[in-house]
Amino acid sequence: MYDPQGDMPMRGDRERGQARKEASPDPRYLRGLDHFNRGEYFEAHEVWEDLWIEVNDDRKGFLHGLIQAAVALHHAGKHNVNGARSLYRRMWNNLENFRPRFMGIDVDRFLERMEACCAPVFREPPGTVDPALLPRLSLDGRE
Repeated sequence: MYDPQGDMPMRGDRERGQARKEASPDPRYLRGLDHFNRGEYFEAHEVWEDLWIEVNDDRKGFLHGLIQAAVALHHAGKHNVNGARSLYRRMWNNLENFRPRFMGIDVDRFLERMEACCAPVFREPPGTVDPALLPRLSLDGRE
């Protein structure tokens, strides 16, 4: 749950219903996952944003959270602490609404990995993310 005093959000207990089942995910969603998993966070953000603009259902908030996660990691990689912190907090607030799973993603696990990865950014003085802890996104638990 997000701490309004500005500390790093911790795992909350809100859950969302079953993931939306689609016959075939949008290719842009899959391309964004590939970019994200290669550490190409800016590119992931660009691809997902293109899809985000077009959707007008519950996927919109989820995609917004993924975009914010990508940009938070992009900022962290560029040592922009304020940008990373800001986007991380907004990402958390968006994605916690899609727990435990959504669009084939284990949201609980992803948020745990983001928390572990980004913890140094919230320290004083701020540290850098540990590359070994960078989260990966996989559909239905396949990595």
